[in-house]
Amino acid sequence: MEIINKASEKYKDFQDEICMPLFELLREINALEKEAVKREDEIEADKEKKGISQSVYTDEDEALSDYVRDEMRKIVTPARFSEKLLKRGYGLSWREPQTYGYIDEECEATFSMRNAERAAVEIRDTAKISNQYKFVYRLIDDKWLLDEVYYRMGSSSSWSVTGIK
Repeated sequence: MEIINKASEKYKDFQDEICMPLFELLREINALEKEAVKREDEIEADKEKKGISQSVYTDEDEALSDYVRDEMRKIVTPARFSEKLLKRGYGLSWREPQTYGYIDEECEATFSMRNAERAAVEIRDTAKISNQYKFVYRLIDDKWLLDEVYYRMGSSSSWSVTGIK
């Protein structure tokens, strides 16, 4: 992954302090999402063997949802996220490819920081013209916390507010 540092000169050294924890976070979410997809495939195969329609929500489906919820609670914590972003909640869906699957593939990250209290990382999938995400960090109580998440599709010039996966 290429990281382009567009921070003001006096903030360029903050790149790793902001970017590395973000990339770790996205990888954790990806790993959970991959695991959920695998488990769901197993549940669906078991339903097929038993002659149960895939549209029927079983105890196994509920257990998987509970598991993903519990694991996301371990990832999405006040140590990483601002209260504002925590209030938005987090997604409990999973898919293939993963929402942030581009992080370990061909992507480009742009780090920007213009003042001592706010930094942003935009990540663009360079292999496809698809999702782009912007993650905004704020210095809150002397700790960098993820405060806002935005996305945009393809060549759109406008960002839409979202939550964490």
